[in-house]
Parts: sequence; structure tokens; C-alpha cells
Amino acid sequence: MAHGEQSQRIRQRFVEKYLEPARRNRRREFSVRVGDLMKDMEEVGLLRKGLQHQVCTAIQKKAFLRENNLEANIEAPPTAPSGKSTTVTVHYRFHSPQADSTESAQEKADRLLKPFIGAMKKEIAARGGTEGYIRWVRGYDEDSE
Repeated sequence: MAHGEQSQRIRQRFVEKYLEPARRNRRREFSVRVGDLMKDMEEVGLLRKGLQHQVCTAIQKKAFLRENNLEANIEAPPTAPSGKSTTVTVHYRFHSPQADSTESAQEKADRLLKPFIGAMKKEIAARGGTEGYIRWVRGYDEDSE
């Protein structure tokens, strides 16, 4: 099977399983874990194992997002910095100029900061909490006190 045909099949399954149900339920946002999409496709014989890079690329393609009126934010764990892994979660938001014009400043701030919140929580925890994180940012050396 040609690479383009497989990508089209991936996008078609994505639309059927995730995109259309979100539209029908009038949801503004929805998320898809790459591993879940792959498992679903493998179970029905539409995909063979080991194609996570192709799946990630297919569902993040700019033309595909534009065609479906979507914006995407990729949440990749530190073990998958390329964003091409079964552990990657893609958060989608339907882009609507009308909706954007009625979005409050707080809603816009929440939407734009959402991808960073999880990363900051992990970083703060790794430094022993808020105080440890602030000390690290400021460059304080605990031995010099």
C-alpha cells in the first residue's frame, strides 16, 4: 500500500471515530491519544504495528487541519520530544472566527496557556515544589546560605 493511501486511511478513521462525534456533540475541543487511534485501527485490520510516525504526521498535517477547521496542540512526554510516539496526545480545537470574537480575555488566556500548565507542574515537582523551583530559577545555591 502506498504511503499516501495509508495516511488517507488514517485520516478517514480519525474523522469517523473522533472528529465527527465531536462535531455532532457540538464540542469545541477534543483530544486524541495516538496510541488509542493506532490500537483501534490495528484491531480492525486497517493498520500494522509500528507506524506511529505516519499516524502522527497524518493527523497533524496542516492541510488536513485547515480542511477540517481545526487547531492542534501536541502534548508529548519528555521521552518523545519529536512528537511522533504512541504516547503523544493531540488536543484539537475547532477554529471559528465567530467563536473567537466572542471569546473573553480569560477564556483566551486559558486556551493559550493550557499546553504549558502540565509542563510547568512537572518542572515544579522535579525541583521539590514551588519554593525549590523559584530558588532554581533565581540561581540560588543552597550551600552558600
